[in-house]
Amino acid sequence: MARVLVCSLGPVQDFIAAARRTRDLWFGSHLLSELSRSAAKHLAEAGWSLVFPALERGSGDLEPCDSMWRDSGAPPMPVSNHIVAIGEGDVDELCEAARAAVIRRWERFATRAAGNAGELLTRDVDLNRAIDQFLEVVAAWAELDGTGYREALREAELALAARKRLRDFSQWHGTAGLPKSTLDGFRETVLARPKDRSARAAAIAKSYRIPADEQLDAIGLVKRLGGQPDQFAPISRIAFEPWLTALPPDTLTEMGKLLRGARAQEIDRRAASWVSRFPFDGELFLPDQRARALSDLPPEERARVAEQLARLIRGRGSPEPYVACLMADGDKVGEALSGIGTPEKHRAFSRALADFAMDARRIAERNGGNLVFSGGDDVLAFLPVAGALQCARELRQGFATYLTAASAGGTPLFASGQAPTLSVGIGIGHVLNPMGSLLELGRRARELAKGATEPQSDRRDALGVVVEKRVGSEAAFRGRWHDDPADRIERVAELLKSGRLPGGLPYEVRGILARLPRAAQAPVWQAILIQEIRRTVAHKEPGAGDSALTPAEIELDLPHGPGFEALKQRAASWVDLCLCAQMFARCGQGAPPVAQEVAS
Repeated sequence: MARVLVCSLGPVQDFIAAARRTRDLWFGSHLLSELSRSAAKHLAEAGWSLVFPALERGSGDLEPCDSMWRDSGAPPMPVSNHIVAIGEGDVDELCEAARAAVIRRWERFATRAAGNAGELLTRDVDLNRAIDQFLEVVAAWAELDGTGYREALREAELALAARKRLRDFSQWHGTAGLPKSTLDGFRETVLARPKDRSARAAAIAKSYRIPADEQLDAIGLVKRLGGQPDQFAPISRIAFEPWLTALPPDTLTEMGKLLRGARAQEIDRRAASWVSRFPFDGELFLPDQRARALSDLPPEERARVAEQLARLIRGRGSPEPYVACLMADGDKVGEALSGIGTPEKHRAFSRALADFAMDARRIAERNGGNLVFSGGDDVLAFLPVAGALQCARELRQGFATYLTAASAGGTPLFASGQAPTLSVGIGIGHVLNPMGSLLELGRRARELAKGATEPQSDRRDALGVVVEKRVGSEAAFRGRWHDDPADRIERVAELLKSGRLPGGLPYEVRGILARLPRAAQAPVWQAILIQEIRRTVAHKEPGAGDSALTPAEIELDLPHGPGFEALKQRAASWVDLCLCAQMFARCGQGAPPVAQEVAS
């Protein structure tokens, strides 16, 4: 009898989130995708029909990919850790064999990472033992006995959710006396002690950015050393892309020649379409970090190159050292899936998510950024602040376009008649912040966009922005997509940048709000709030030849009628809007000046 099988690999967060560098993040997501690909391929070769991902047996997208790119130069299609298939046979035996295929795939990555590590590893270390106790491959199934695909899938998903709550808590038998991993503090390091490292081991550690005080367990080592050091664009290089693009071409050319002549490490041009303009670390342009960024050079070269770089950029100012961590998530995707009644519709939905995931990479790069992970409706990317809003717009529009296209030409794909939407969060922090801090900003911005504390009608389908300045101050703004929040931020940023909107005005409005009562029923308080804000705005001196500033011009129109508390909340939201817009004005509001994609 035919069955619906759902299979899940995890835990996802431990694979991806435990990271100190972009290569940890990217390779963690790539690793999970490849392990999921191996499970999906095994199911297909065993005669089961894949629904999610919607791939046929023999498809090239089911073939393993060890690197960031396939031989064709294209990135591999990401495969979600949640797999759905239909077929017949012994499910227990099938799932055991699928798990064995996943373990073999891990062993391939572990062997390569161990080869890259060489003498950097402790003796007699077994990288495979960790994954056997760490990775969970959980499956559940239900029979297609006339109840229909939708009901069988729902039954299998419920069983899977119940099983995942009963995690296997196997005991970890570590080695006493060894330091724990600095990524999560759980498993013991597999690295040789710094004082015991040979010159060759020290060189490997330097190449892969492993300082003496960092410890990596088996999983962390595979994530850090599974790829090549030059495959990943550093956070600072992403952050400074618009600033570099604005430099005269001859200055970029001269800097490139200087660094190549000094044998500085280059980034692989395939890491992103824009990397070839300047394939070097962006920390070169942070005065306090320049010496570290040039640490690979011989000592006699270091000072000379640093001085010449400083001369080339003298008078142009340093780039703003902030970067955007973008996280996007589909709204009510699970609900939409549960309403899909046939495998054919489910496959159409799966193909739409896969197409969006591949397009998300192009969207991020088009806006000067780099995609870390895109698993269907989940997106994680780093971008220059100047490109983050446009990237968010394009992701939201692309998500809607692909799902709408999947429903075209036939019966509606979704039972409700409305496709899922996309909520996008943009967390902005300093480029020297720890990776975990930047990821947390992105997560908070995404949750702000989801609006869990908002009324039910105002949740999801929104943009959330969280800005954390180096001095510790913070601002957050949220807007539903139908209110054009990205456009509002850009308009206010342009006013701030031009000087038309004084930078101190938001703080004055905040002071007015602080002096007023928290709540008031009397209508007079509504009039006082409106009059005070209008008076403050009107007293701002316009520039020569400029007309007087008006509340409507700066997105601060406060009409009579909504009530005191609603107006106060609207004014407070405007203050948050301005404080976030200040960062975009500082870093160059709007999309970065990337006129065309550069061929790899």
